[in-house]
Amino acid sequence: ADLAAAVDHLAPDGPSAIAGYSFGAAAAAVVAARHPRVERVVLVAPPVDRFPFAFGPLSSSGVPVSILVGTEDALASPERVEAAVEHLFAVHHIAGAGHSFTRGLGELGRRVLELL
Repeated sequence: ADLAAAVDHLAPDGPSAIAGYSFGAAAAAVVAARHPRVERVVLVAPPVDRFPFAFGPLSSSGVPVSILVGTEDALASPERVEAAVEHLFAVHHIAGAGHSFTRGLGELGRRVLELL
């Protein structure tokens, strides 16, 4: 509800793009699937084993989705994320990055800006 309210407040008349990191990626996925003004979403390191993600409704929404994961992420491993996504969306890898992106943060920032 908070993210949807933020979209309404920040982009009351036009389209918006949103991004979510870790558990925030779950909120971003839900809002992107339901909010009429979200036109693009980037999910960063979604911990698919620890929280249910609504990839089916998100896929049905028609909103373009990009997913970024670190190759060394133990909470959102590329293999588990790719299996959960079931080829619905592209999963982009950040080499050497773990869940907190202490390595690869610059590349993560660049990729998020490109994808939004």
